[in-house]
Amino acid sequence: MKPIGIVFIIVNLLLAGAFLGYMSHALDTNTNWKTEFEKKDQELKDEMEKAAAEAAKLRADKNEVTANRDALREERDRLQSDRDNLQGLLEAANRENTELNSQVAGINSTLDDFRRDIETAQRAKDEAEDARVAAERERDDAKDAASSAQLAQRDAEDAQRKLEQQLADTELALAEKGSNLDQLQVKFDTLVEMTGVNLEDILAQPLINALIVDVSHDVKPGLVVLNVGSKNSQIKRGMTMQIYKNGTYKGEVRIDNVDETMCSALIVRDKGIAQGDSATTRL
Repeated sequence: MKPIGIVFIIVNLLLAGAFLGYMSHALDTNTNWKTEFEKKDQELKDEMEKAAAEAAKLRADKNEVTANRDALREERDRLQSDRDNLQGLLEAANRENTELNSQVAGINSTLDDFRRDIETAQRAKDEAEDARVAAERERDDAKDAASSAQLAQRDAEDAQRKLEQQLADTELALAEKGSNLDQLQVKFDTLVEMTGVNLEDILAQPLINALIVDVSHDVKPGLVVLNVGSKNSQIKRGMTMQIYKNGTYKGEVRIDNVDETMCSALIVRDKGIAQGDSATTRL
């Protein structure tokens, strides 16, 4: 083979190697570009989706704002209408108030006239009433004078009859008192004889205070026990003691049996005698 042929072959090989290197580099560059393009395309898509979502949200917000604006406008229009209605009512009320004030002023003027007429009529009535009362008083004085004379006569007759009746009643009462006194004297003499007590001791009872410590109604007319006896007081059989509590009179008892420190007594008059009541020989 000729040298020139070899040179061409070598040149072709070199060109082929260079072309292969270029193509390999171009292929790598194309692959990197495609990857970068896909990445950028995906980022663009993501940004577009994000922008679409934000646009949808903005549209929703816009729609909501628009709805709120329309509602506020409706509310404003309604309030404006209400205000206009109220303003009309207020003006009508003011007109009615003005008319009423005018009517009230006229009524007050009429009432003042009525008051003056009533006062005049009342004065005339009072004067007529005073005249009538004076005439009736004079008539009554005349009647009273005649009635007083008649009453004085009747009073004198009634007083005489009352005195005669009181005298008769007094005589009857004295007769009854005398009979009761005789009966009491007989009973008292019988009591003294049966009990054997000394009459002078009963009539001259010393001041003795005691306390009821027990009450029994098993034995008629009833029995009480007092906290005084012959050793600590001058209590004696036959003495009477009056029973009371807090200023209220509750009855009377008569001493029946006397020990050194205690005594028992029969209930003579019972108005609710109870344990703890006070007793004394002198009220």
